[in-house]
Amino acid sequence: MSSVSFCFDYVSPYGYLAIQADLSRRNQAAADAGVFGVPTFAVGDELFFGNDRLELVKQAVLGVAA
Repeated sequence: MSSVSFCFDYVSPYGYLAIQADLSRRNQAAADAGVFGVPTFAVGDELFFGNDRLELVKQAVLGVAA
């Protein structure tokens, strides 16, 4: 069994607020694009939600009619 260790650098309060603001912007952009959960895949303007849609994502990327 292997162990995992983490090293966390100190994030200044300003850095934390900048990260939090960036995350909020990204979340809003995703919501505006119609994303409502993960995983969501975008191919052009089409959204696919869920791992069970990976075959449809592949077909969309390759331009194959479903």
